[in-house]
Order: sequence, then C-alpha cells, then structure tokens
Amino acid sequence: MRGARVELAGFTFEGDCRAGPSPDPACPPDSGDTLLAVVVACGYGFERGPDCDVDGLALRDVRVLHVKTPFVATGSDPDRAAGRKALFSNFQDFRWTIRRFQVSDRSDGYRYARIFELGNATTPGASQGPGAGVAEPRRYTVDIEDTRIDTHVGMHGGQLAGVLTMTVNAPVSLTVNVRGSSLRGTERIVGVAGQVLEGPGRAGGEALFRCEDSELVADQRDWAGKLRESPAGAPPCPPFQAAVYVGEASKASAARSARAELLRCDVRVEGWLALCPEPASIEVTGANASVCLEESRVDPAVRGPVEPVPCLTRR
Repeated sequence: MRGARVELAGFTFEGDCRAGPSPDPACPPDSGDTLLAVVVACGYGFERGPDCDVDGLALRDVRVLHVKTPFVATGSDPDRAAGRKALFSNFQDFRWTIRRFQVSDRSDGYRYARIFELGNATTPGASQGPGAGVAEPRRYTVDIEDTRIDTHVGMHGGQLAGVLTMTVNAPVSLTVNVRGSSLRGTERIVGVAGQVLEGPGRAGGEALFRCEDSELVADQRDWAGKLRESPAGAPPCPPFQAAVYVGEASKASAARSARAELLRCDVRVEGWLALCPEPASIEVTGANASVCLEESRVDPAVRGPVEPVPCLTRR
C-alpha cells in the first residue's frame, strides 16, 4: 500500500488458505501462516525510488486473522547478486491513525510473530524500520487508539515475539502513541530498539514510545501451555523477561535514542513461571535508553533507571 490519505475501514482479512468459499486445494493441513496483511511501503524490488507520501493513513475497525505479522511498515536492503528484493520505506513526513484494530483472540490458538512491526532489533537486516533510505530528517507519528489485543504472540518459541516492535535506521524521529488501549500477549509486548545498523544514511534518529491511559500485559501462562504440549521441544523459560524493552540491542553497535514515556499506563507481567529468572515490567538497556513514568503502575519493578518526574516530552 502506498499513497497519501488512504483509509481502510470495516473489513476482515483472512490469511488462512483453507478459509473462504473456495479453499486452495494445495493448502497444507498445517497452513495458516500468511506472512503479511497490511504493508505500507514506497515500493518493492531492487531499486529505491524517490521518497513517497503516505501521510494520513487511517485504519479503523480492521480485523486480520491468521497472518504472521498483520501490519508492517519497515525497510530492508536489496541484494541483486543473491536475487533478494527489498522493501523500501523512504517516506516523507507522516501521521497515521490505527483505531480498533483486531486479531484473533486466545481461543483461536493461532500464534502471531508480531502484530505491529515498525522495525525489529531481532532481524535488523531485514526489518530496519520506517524511513530507511531517507537523506534528510523526517518526523513520523503513529497513533494506536482504542485497540484491544489479547492473543498468542511468539512464533518459533517466542524469539520473534512482540505486539509492537519499533526501531529506526535513518535520521528519523519515530513516535508511536498507544492511547486508551489494552495490549496483552505472551512474552514481550513492546520492543524499542536502540542498537541498530551502522553505515551511510543511518546517522541520527530517535524512537519514542508513549503509552497513555492503557495497559501492557505479558502473560506467561501461555508459555506454560507450550511446555505441556511439547515438554521435550520447548525451553523451560521464555526468551523474554520483561513486558517492555527499551533500548534492546540487535547484533550491531551504533546507538540511537530509545525512549518510553508512560502516562496513566499500567505495565504488568502475569503468570510468571517460578523456576525462571525474576522478570521486570520494563527493561532499560544502554546509555541512550530512557524511561519516564507519570501516574503509572508497574509490576514487577523496572529493571534500569527511571527518570524523576516531571519528565514527559511535550509535543
């Protein structure tokens, strides 16, 4: 999807090839793993085009089922020798609104890798965040409002888990606001990367996550269920030990600003396994990572420094 002032409203996207009035006869029995549903990009291929205008995107009352990552806006690098095309996200300034976005609930049993992917520290080469490739500063804002998500998150044992992952590899100011919402998942709910790729055009940039009048809950009881289903195949403890990670590191070393601000926002870890390391509500990693809490509750405590109030960025 590309272009300004696009509105998607009032529909369901079913990603399982077994669904619908005419199921694909070649659909394997264990299908249900369509990769992507809503993708915002300037293009896909070997050559990056000019910066594109995607301002004003609005998603309202959209439901995405059985798709590994329902919403993606990120960039990657092409490799012509290897025949690998790239997703280009060299956007002009934008503001997007995502309201009442839905996926399947826990009773469905489907496992998502991520729900909203705006870059991912786990796979920095393939998911560099919006703005990768821009030549001058850009300001990006994503508003997620009135959204209730309570689902299984964590493909392949959980190492790609996250209801929301975000990072920047460009001179971009990326702000994600979560308001009036409840995001619940298995292990990591939000990941804000601070250690990202080095190289020309990647200098500067900052990632700011703001949570207002919302809750972020990591529920480990789902992991206990995975252990019961496959006691020999699943590790005894989940790979993530906090609901929110700020400044989480990829394999690269270039530091960027990663910040989380919580205003009347609850962050909790529930159902933690007693044999596993003690969790944190929020983990702060690196000198360029910071966390601000105002009128917010966290349980367990934050692992890392918390700024004294008042500390909110006034924008």
